[in-house]
Amino acid sequence: MEKRFLIALVLSLIVLFGWQWAFADKPSETPTPKPAASATEKPVVAAPAKPSAPRLPPDQLREEVLENDRLRLVFSSAGGVLARVELKDYKSGSSATNGSLLLMAAPTDGTGALELNEARQADLGAGTYWNLSRSADGRSVSMERSVTRPGGTMVLRKEISLPVGDCRHATVRFSIEGRGEANTVFAPELSLTVTRGVFQESGGSAMSPARSGLRNVDKELRIVAAQEVREETQGLKIVLGGERRLAADLSNYFGAVLLLNNFQGPVEAVVRAVPAEDRGDGGAADERTSTSIDFGARVECGKPAVAYEALLYLGPLDAKIVAADFGSGQAEDAAAITSIYTDQLGWARVVGHAVLWMLDVCYGLCGNWGWAIVLLTLCVRLILFPVNRRSQDAMARHQEAMARLKPKLDALRKLHEKDGRAFATEQMKLMRSEKVKLVPLGGCLPMLLQIPIFFGLFAALRASIDLRQAAWLWVPDLSQPDHMIRFDDPVSNPLSLCGLIPGCGSCVGGAPALTGLHLLPILMTIAWFLNSYLMPKPATSDPQMEQQRKMMLFMPILFGFMMYGYAAGLSLYWLVSSTIGIIEGRIIRTLRAKAG
Repeated sequence: MEKRFLIALVLSLIVLFGWQWAFADKPSETPTPKPAASATEKPVVAAPAKPSAPRLPPDQLREEVLENDRLRLVFSSAGGVLARVELKDYKSGSSATNGSLLLMAAPTDGTGALELNEARQADLGAGTYWNLSRSADGRSVSMERSVTRPGGTMVLRKEISLPVGDCRHATVRFSIEGRGEANTVFAPELSLTVTRGVFQESGGSAMSPARSGLRNVDKELRIVAAQEVREETQGLKIVLGGERRLAADLSNYFGAVLLLNNFQGPVEAVVRAVPAEDRGDGGAADERTSTSIDFGARVECGKPAVAYEALLYLGPLDAKIVAADFGSGQAEDAAAITSIYTDQLGWARVVGHAVLWMLDVCYGLCGNWGWAIVLLTLCVRLILFPVNRRSQDAMARHQEAMARLKPKLDALRKLHEKDGRAFATEQMKLMRSEKVKLVPLGGCLPMLLQIPIFFGLFAALRASIDLRQAAWLWVPDLSQPDHMIRFDDPVSNPLSLCGLIPGCGSCVGGAPALTGLHLLPILMTIAWFLNSYLMPKPATSDPQMEQQRKMMLFMPILFGFMMYGYAAGLSLYWLVSSTIGIIEGRIIRTLRAKAG
């Protein structure tokens, strides 16, 4: 029986810590172990150092704006970049820009999204001047720059078009034309920056840290978190392949996704960690990921320009929003971006989709996501009521049987007082002869059956834009901790797995740091503890029953620390579940008493 209990305890701890390792992608202060090099992933050869370009004179600085119902894009002649992206229908959690969420803004060094550089030269990037103009219909901007090379001139052009209406994607076209002596060939090695990091939700890194998404040569989606490339000063290079090649910089719910359409030849993505800084976008000052696309071109003077085309999606990664944005005509593009959203749900994606569907149904009934979680919890408890009743009845019958055997067990214990193994053997024989089963593990079963729902809810809170900034009573955002009081400096969580290692910070698998006083996790722990405490006490001093009861009392405290820094919606789910469990226990005991 003791072995059976220990197995149950170990499995429960594996579930809890496994959840930490599977979902809590906290950055690490120690280098991430590097995998062996492969054909699709290898170190980046350092490019020659580029001299810093001079600042542009004021008369050369120019900005043009493309705008529709969803996006406001600001382009700059400094470096020919997309310097600013505003999402009109979303707001930052702490501040807003003209009522819009600032998805990305060019940092102070002048670099930005869609910046085009040549690896061997320094006359294309930040600080250089590009001719910038907007079309007569106001739906596209063009940027052009001529660079002198031995034997002629290369003319580089960018054109970005933004459709009208409810559209969150723009068409990006590049072309390189050679002008000069006949048969002169230019072979530039180009690097195209996707972004320099996108908006990161304040306090949201515990749920989803900054990361990049890449479709590699095996046609699989690879997610690269900032912690993986923090120590890679030259970046992490991955070959892109497949029919729908993409590179994306991602945050909690939003992303900038570049779909490569007619890029010919080898294409490689380089992911770098952008240092933490105050970006002024109302988001977190955490480090972010910056992705660039490296590709080669062959340009011959007197021949047609070499052209490239891509599609840039800017906004939420929610599957419903992406599908509505592209429509049926671009279903494959939408599916490529939706694959990122599916990955957001993690390995619990099947349960996550089911929970999202159930939450949508509950939301349609009550019109509030907090109450939808309450309603979802109530439905789960109703479904599990027969299981709970059978498990509690089994526990009660076991206690009655053990009480009946108590005199015989006491006699055996006295007889084999100095031989524990002999006592255990005789105890098993006695229980088999009296047809008394081992300690039933049904008391843990209802909790274990709720674990998949809990995982699915966690996945939903980290991926569904519907739950972002969803308010409930005193909680302004169910996808964030419900701060009643904020600490000036975060406090290490006692249950951080790396807190026991000297010099190791809060790494992957560590519990989130304590950033303030959160009420819901405290209420959840109290309710869960009371629910366990009020369970029927063993009628005898059976050590196995006592151990199982102590474990059930210990679990709420352990889980409370682990969940303390996560989304308030998770604590709300377990708070309601434990409260219903207290009421349910009384009902089951009453029904059993009536049944005699």
